[in-house]
Amino acid sequence: PEDNGQYLAVGNFPAVQEMDMDSLIVKEAKQFDQKSLATSPHWRREVGANSSINFHIMENDNGGVNMTLFRFNSTYEDHAQIGTFALPHESLIHMISNTPNYAVIVVSPVSIDFQAITNNKTYPVKTATKLNDTMQVYLMNLRDGTVMDGFDVNDTSLEFATHHINAWEESQDIVFDI
Repeated sequence: PEDNGQYLAVGNFPAVQEMDMDSLIVKEAKQFDQKSLATSPHWRREVGANSSINFHIMENDNGGVNMTLFRFNSTYEDHAQIGTFALPHESLIHMISNTPNYAVIVVSPVSIDFQAITNNKTYPVKTATKLNDTMQVYLMNLRDGTVMDGFDVNDTSLEFATHHINAWEESQDIVFDI
């Protein structure tokens, strides 16, 4: 069907491939317009909107990394930052969830070496190190980018999770499956 959108082949790294859906050939390789270390292949559609959200892990000026959430409209180039916050460590974050009003971001107590992944072409899980910490959950308001943090998950069976997909709002609560 004809539309004004793009069809992208995506992965965990900031480069994407724009695809021609009739021939299935790569039309154009695209790099993100900001310095990004990692992203997610699991783009999230915004509830009730014609847009998608996805994050990029980006170096910050303090020697750490930020989780930066973007809203994408009909093209990869048409995006705007929703919000950003400093991560407690270089975490392997594979996906986020969202409700109509919030992005749910889970930071596992697992660190990865972004430089080894980028410079040595090392598979991310091979650089993983378990930290002596708890899983942390952050909520980012999709309207203004404000972040609520401090939600620690002390269940050690949930020390590492790459996929969580169901999130919803019940009254004043955010509920999600992990």
